This record gives sequence, C-alpha cells and structure tokens, in this order.
Amino acid sequence: QAAAAAMAASPEQADFAQKLQDSLDALLENYVRVLQGAKLGSRTQGKDSVERERLQLTTSAAGVVGDAQALLKMITELKLSVLTSDLEGLNVAVDQRNAAHAQARRQSTEQVKALEADIDEALSRLEDHYYRSIYRE
Repeated sequence: QAAAAAMAASPEQADFAQKLQDSLDALLENYVRVLQGAKLGSRTQGKDSVERERLQLTTSAAGVVGDAQALLKMITELKLSVLTSDLEGLNVAVDQRNAAHAQARRQSTEQVKALEADIDEALSRLEDHYYRSIYRE
C-alpha cells in the first residue's frame, strides 16, 4: 500500500519514501544481527570466535545507531517539508487578510471624508447664523 501511494505521489515524495524504506530495512537488518549475535554469544566457544562475534555485534550496533541517526535526519527533513509546503496557503491567507484590511481602510477613509464634509457644512451654517444674528454684538 505504501509503495502504491509513493508511486502516485510526486517524484520527490517517491524518492523520500524509497529512502525511508531503505533506512528502515537497514535498521531492522542490523537489529536482527544484534539479536542473533546475542543468542550465539550465550554458547561457550573459543576465544577467536568470541572476539569475532563481539566485533560483529559492535559493527551491527554501530549500524543500528547510524540507521537511527539517518531516520532522525529524515524526520527533521519531513518536518521542515511540512512547515514549508504550506507556504503558498499561508501566503494566500495573508494576501486575503491584507485585501480585507485595505478594503476596511478605504471604507474608513470614505467615512472620515463624509464626516469632514458634514462638519464643514455644519460649521458653515453655524458661522452664517452667527453673523446674521441680531444678538451679535
């Protein structure tokens, strides 16, 4: 199922899925070698055989560590990819919010201009009334 999903995905995703599968296979293989070495080591054998098994166990354990580090690196790459893959969606959302704010600014500017015109007209009528008033001294 994972292989079919990888085939349907982009080439980059398919490469990543293949690299992930290879890393998991290598990790599992090294882990099995460590377990087999532990089983074989329980028997009493000659000094050369024990040294050879110890070396094989050390090599397999180093392989497990290396494969685990490779998987951690792939996890980091995947997290980074997830964060940056939705960059277009974030840009669209920011653009939409900017457009909404620009529209609100235009409406506010129009309302302020209308208020300014109303105030100018009211002041003009008030001045007219003041200068025509008979009570003006």
